[in-house]
Amino acid sequence: MARRLIAGSAGGLSAGLLLSLLDWWLLLHQGGRWMGGESVAALCYAYLLLGPAGECAGVGLALAAAAGERLLARNRNGRLRKPDRFVLIACAVCLVFGAVFLVRFGWMPHWKRSGIDPPGSMGLWITALLAFLVLVGAWRLLRRGGESAGAPRRGRWTVALLICLVFLLAGAAVNWRLAGSGGDASAAEWTAPKVAEVNRVDSGSGGGRPIGPPVVVLLLDTLRWDALSCYGNGDGLTPHIDRFCREAVQFEVARAQASWTKPSIATLLTSTDPKHHGARGRADRIRPSTPALARLFRRAGYRTGAVVANGNLSPAFGFARGFDEYRYLRPEFALGAGGRALGLGSYRIASAAWQLAARGHRDHRHFKRDAAEVNEAVLDWLDRLAPAEREAFFLFVNYVDPHDPYFRHPYDGRALGAVDGKAPSLRVRDEMAALYDGEVAFLDHHLGRLFAHLRRLGLYERSVIVVTSDHGEEFLDHGGWWHGLTLYEEQIRVPLLVRLPGGDSGGSRARGAVGLIDVAPGVLDLAGLHASIPDAMTGRSMAHGFGSGAAGDEETVRAFQADETLDGNILASLTEGQWKYVRANPSNPRGLPREALYDMTADPAEEVNLVQVHPRQAAAMSRRMDQLRAAARGGAEAPPVTLDEETTEHLRALGYLR
Repeated sequence: MARRLIAGSAGGLSAGLLLSLLDWWLLLHQGGRWMGGESVAALCYAYLLLGPAGECAGVGLALAAAAGERLLARNRNGRLRKPDRFVLIACAVCLVFGAVFLVRFGWMPHWKRSGIDPPGSMGLWITALLAFLVLVGAWRLLRRGGESAGAPRRGRWTVALLICLVFLLAGAAVNWRLAGSGGDASAAEWTAPKVAEVNRVDSGSGGGRPIGPPVVVLLLDTLRWDALSCYGNGDGLTPHIDRFCREAVQFEVARAQASWTKPSIATLLTSTDPKHHGARGRADRIRPSTPALARLFRRAGYRTGAVVANGNLSPAFGFARGFDEYRYLRPEFALGAGGRALGLGSYRIASAAWQLAARGHRDHRHFKRDAAEVNEAVLDWLDRLAPAEREAFFLFVNYVDPHDPYFRHPYDGRALGAVDGKAPSLRVRDEMAALYDGEVAFLDHHLGRLFAHLRRLGLYERSVIVVTSDHGEEFLDHGGWWHGLTLYEEQIRVPLLVRLPGGDSGGSRARGAVGLIDVAPGVLDLAGLHASIPDAMTGRSMAHGFGSGAAGDEETVRAFQADETLDGNILASLTEGQWKYVRANPSNPRGLPREALYDMTADPAEEVNLVQVHPRQAAAMSRRMDQLRAAARGGAEAPPVTLDEETTEHLRALGYLR
């Protein structure tokens, strides 16, 4: 038995090495280039996963072989007893399904990302057949050979085992060395530190001495407008935002121009619609020709900084333009992985198994950086500002706590979200809503801490502070979940609060509708930089009338467009006055009507489609939409971004990728 265990262990470690090399080759084929120490670290990580797994499998096969020989000895007449048949059938089923799971969830996605055609359903059937044939072949060898076939000497297998163990330990040492303080910057980054990426762009001094106040824009990802008490929520979840609202101008109706993060925030930072800035799909980036809010502030002499925690705002997508410092906070990935190792098929399998096993006790750090960690980076940036830089700076902060998966607070490992891979059932709606509310309350608490720190630094009263969201969230309002799938109000209507220096106009309400497209020219206007607003910015300053203290007294009817191109949806909407018109592609996955018309005054919940009742109004708005979309100016297309492994895994953790 000892001989078999040593042979199985060495054989399993050797098989793990071969599979690691195969997995590593597929990864290099996917990336198309050698990345030095980070690529070596990926190979070591693959063997750290597959080596012990292969050893366990080898020992298991050795034990199975011994059990098979005893089984043959008990059934010398060639007929298996019923218990023995059951055991063999169970083993066969486990082997077949294990092989299919390995291919389907491990290497099929890996092949697709590598540009290799995946085997498809036929390939899975072939995998199952091969696994079955392997089992039959092993059984026949056992029947023929038994122990009489002559076993190898223990010494040879002991040497092989020692060699494999030495390689495994060496791989662990190299992997640890590269992860901690490796030879190049990319290798050192793959441990996902708290500040995972700091980009310094557009270096050099600003254009002149700034004349306006500091500007802080706080983007609360996925926050529904009606989650705040100041917008009518009676649960009292947000006392700090409510206090802020009493000191700010509150916009009664504000809408995003898209219902998911990338195009919506691109619109906020460029004051252009999604068709213009081009960041509409998974791999799209902002067109270089579009204006950049941070760059305009910087040219005016402002110090510019950003802290973001959503993978859709990775610098690779063009969001870092104009920022002196742009901090993209990645999560801590499961199983200690990072860098290129996140693209390994072996990691995908191990991560899937880990998530399945830990579904009832998840670590929030594996999915997103919470408000406490975002604040840590924000306060660090503020504290490092020189006294002169505190006179005029532009700070953009993205919090992601209300974004799924929603975690229970205090953290106990309970979480629900799109990462689970299926639409939730109706019975968990109340629990999901409660978890979401808990995330909103947690975020509000840490916003209170940020406001307190700004007061201690003497910045709160001197600054223009904007609090808003990029989109909302659906909880079966129209039969679905999450966001990015419709243009109903629960997904595109957002809160918008603007506090002026000294609390000027605090407590007033702006009745006229605005969009996130109006934020960039608005903050430039409030900073005294009206002359810096370029013609390419198509929004209108939201600051109109602030100086008189009668914010929003002029209620002008404006046309607001929204756009969605995601996951098979091609949607467009136009809201003008009381009417909202929505157009959808025929094959959209939500089953939305091709045309819809809603009276937002009489039917704010958008429950009654009036296309058949008011066909002329629908036709007029359809023509108006076509005119506006045709007039949208688009610059040169930016090439699609090839996502790195860490950004890909971050987007997968937030449910954007499957």
